[in-house]
Amino acid sequence: MAAKIERFQARRNRLAVQKPRQNPIWLKVAVANAPARALYARFGFEVYGLEKASLRVDGRDVDQEYRVLMLR
Repeated sequence: MAAKIERFQARRNRLAVQKPRQNPIWLKVAVANAPARALYARFGFEVYGLEKASLRVDGRDVDQEYRVLMLR
């Protein structure tokens, strides 16, 4: 689990370095939440990672996407 978090943080840091003058907004969204994922995509949030089984809801594992939006 720690290795996954380190990979996500490294990817997030690379994205932040690529566009240093922009302020990022970071979020996580459940993969099963299609309406929310569509909304975030419409606003320009980009997927930069996936965490499998990151939550347990009602006894079921839930995957989450990590997303970022770089503000100008």
